[in-house]
Amino acid sequence: MAAHMNPRITPEEHGSRLGKLRAAVRRAELDVFVVSSFESIYYLTGASFEPLERPFFLLVRSEGPLTLLVPQLDYEHMTKAYNVDIEDIRTYWEYPAPAGRDWPGRLLEELGDDEEVGVEPTLRQEFAQHLRGRTVRMEPLVERLRLVKSGGDSDDSPCREVRGQWG
Repeated sequence: MAAHMNPRITPEEHGSRLGKLRAAVRRAELDVFVVSSFESIYYLTGASFEPLERPFFLLVRSEGPLTLLVPQLDYEHMTKAYNVDIEDIRTYWEYPAPAGRDWPGRLLEELGDDEEVGVEPTLRQEFAQHLRGRTVRMEPLVERLRLVKSGGDSDDSPCREVRGQWG
């Protein structure tokens, strides 16, 4: 019996996915799109992680650098993310964090003056409530990208490669 081979997704494929997402952000007339699900961050950057109760955010604008906001404890691990420069990986402190160093404070700081904010349909409501004062639109942008398979997407699960690496 032949073993199933799952080709690795290349950094170029992750870059192509991000390019398509940037184009979708532009078409949707968003200032920024907040990617927050494990599956979507993995799909776009190739970086796997265990979020547990700590949120991770990938901020995608139609142009300019990506911003990856992660818990301070996960910084080193997340430097493996494709297409995110190390200087664009930002961190927050876990509870109890000083004012402005927790994830809501750091997320708002990274959003800056962005007013039109797109979020994934899976964004937890407790996270979305911190975006008050901005126009927040739920947009399934990454989900739509994942409907069209490329050469690297031989499996229906974006986590298959991760599961295979972990045994």
